[in-house]
Amino acid sequence: MSDNEIISAKEKEQIKFAFENAMDLLKTQKARGERIELSILKGDTPTFMEYPLAKKPQDLQGADAAILGIPFEGLTIQTPMIMAPPTCGRPPQGSVYWRMGADQGTDMIRKYSIYYSINHNRGYFPEIDKDLVF
Repeated sequence: MSDNEIISAKEKEQIKFAFENAMDLLKTQKARGERIELSILKGDTPTFMEYPLAKKPQDLQGADAAILGIPFEGLTIQTPMIMAPPTCGRPPQGSVYWRMGADQGTDMIRKYSIYYSINHNRGYFPEIDKDLVF
């Protein structure tokens, strides 16, 4: 390296190689990570295991299975032995006299399925089988 050179010929070759390598990588990779949109069904309730939400029948093409959550509340109860008449309707929020809640079961299943999420855990189910992945 001469006195008027800032970098040596070897360093120039290393820089040239790094830029060529970066250009090759750009041909096959994105310049930055892409943002993803969370698979949220409503509020803070994700879809089951954060799989994409099928909004129309065409979204299910090629799928081997689909998860449906259909909430149902059959009874309004005070205790296991005392239930409200069918004409009672839904109790007000926070009611201490009548309780409901089964209709929230599907939301809870979806919320706790995040432990097996395809985004966080790649769909891994170690409790069932160490090799089981959805």
